[in-house]
Amino acid sequence: MSNYETPEYAVVEKDGELELRTYKSYLTASIEDLKSESPSGFNQIFDYISGNNSKREKIAMTVPVFNELGAGISITAFVLPAKYANESPLNLVIQELLFKRSRKN
Repeated sequence: MSNYETPEYAVVEKDGELELRTYKSYLTASIEDLKSESPSGFNQIFDYISGNNSKREKIAMTVPVFNELGAGISITAFVLPAKYANESPLNLVIQELLFKRSRKN
């Protein structure tokens, strides 16, 4: 089991080590790069959670980290810790950073 926080989930179906999960609501910080087809936003988001935000507050690393790759686009998203789920995110220093809230299942 991981030492990192993960959003709350329920296992819907399991086949060996493969799990189909449904997650409760969570907040992500993401970078969308329209010029790349490789996951290039990781370092920018890591910089944000390492304290490059308005409060200079370090934010704990969580899992999973999402990477979505397509024709001419790359999206990297970090799930923020649960304590930020119902708060406004810390003010941005990194202008390209987007915040998205998943819907409750």
